[in-house]
Amino acid sequence: ALKVTGWLAKADDGNGPSQDELDPDHPRQLPLAGRYRLDAKIAEGGFAEVWRGYDLELRRAVAVKVPKQGRLTSAERFIAEARRVAGLKHPGVVPVFDVGREGDSCFIVSEFVEGGSLAERIAKNRQTAKEAARLVAEIAETLAYAHRQGFIHRDIKPANILIDHLG
Repeated sequence: ALKVTGWLAKADDGNGPSQDELDPDHPRQLPLAGRYRLDAKIAEGGFAEVWRGYDLELRRAVAVKVPKQGRLTSAERFIAEARRVAGLKHPGVVPVFDVGREGDSCFIVSEFVEGGSLAERIAKNRQTAKEAARLVAEIAETLAYAHRQGFIHRDIKPANILIDHLG
């Protein structure tokens, strides 16, 4: 909890953490849409990369999903899917904040989940049977909600399940 709220003790200069504090090897670049700074790549799949970013306007950490070069077949479909996900209202679904276009590509901005993935949690320590059952029940309930809304997640795996700082 102290790590998550550590920003309370720091003066807010309006820029968030500096680029050097986050990923000194990542070259500085202009923010996406003049607003979202990409700080460090946090995940990569076959279709897209997910970056820890910073919303310069609202002064908060965000996650930014950007399709890999050559993988985007339809920006309209990508943005339409983001709009549909933005309509989901459930504690187990990461909220979508924004979508945008940048050059020939587009991006989705969502809440940055501080806690990490289920894969990371499993790698760190073995869960008790009670904890595992609680997580499976929450995941199943979230998937059932998404299915009722017409969504089918085609890549359920521990690396794609995020656990926030509250567990």
